[in-house]
Amino acid sequence: MEYGSHYAPRGKRPETKHIVVHCAATPNNSTRHTPLGIVRFHYTPESQGGPRHGPWKSCGYHKIRARDGSVLVTLHPAAIGAHVGDVGHNHDSYGICLMGGIDDRGRPDPNYTPEQWAGLEQDIREALTLWPDAEVLGHRDMIERYGGRPKACPCFDVPSWWAGLNSGPADDGDDTIDNPRPELLSQLVVPTSFTVSPTGTDRLLIDFGEPVSLADPDG
Repeated sequence: MEYGSHYAPRGKRPETKHIVVHCAATPNNSTRHTPLGIVRFHYTPESQGGPRHGPWKSCGYHKIRARDGSVLVTLHPAAIGAHVGDVGHNHDSYGICLMGGIDDRGRPDPNYTPEQWAGLEQDIREALTLWPDAEVLGHRDMIERYGGRPKACPCFDVPSWWAGLNSGPADDGDDTIDNPRPELLSQLVVPTSFTVSPTGTDRLLIDFGEPVSLADPDG
């Protein structure tokens, strides 16, 4: 089982209207910022430098793409995340985060690697197999539409990029995505506890409870 792939501490989304792309706002040449570092940050108390109202129940994003293209699955795909709470749409949005997004001076920069661009495309196509009517947007697009404090995240025009990928001639090749498994949506596992390892190590341990049916109102 992938880390977090059945993890849903906030319960199940009632619907999925948006697939939202984010950036981690980390420099492109940083070697100390990692996907697990983002997870660790979300579990850190606000008083110790963590996010607002931290520690959170889980990482806010569903997936995080590292600079080398590897992906960390942090939540069950149907779980309620914590990535567009500023516009009130955690309940109907799926969130993907890319490491990077700013230059060495902290300015917005879509400095993602070819591996990240390719991985992001696959992540979105996988998500659309589960929620074919969902709209692909960036965090900044959600803010523009629903209101909120302006942000550059993810530092590129997601709708235009996605439209460009899908505007070419039809491809008669095999477009099958390896990973999407709708049956994943049949279960959630609610963690009984978690332990965050000391800063500087890339380990995060979770003790999972018994599977909970998505049909269970208490799940």
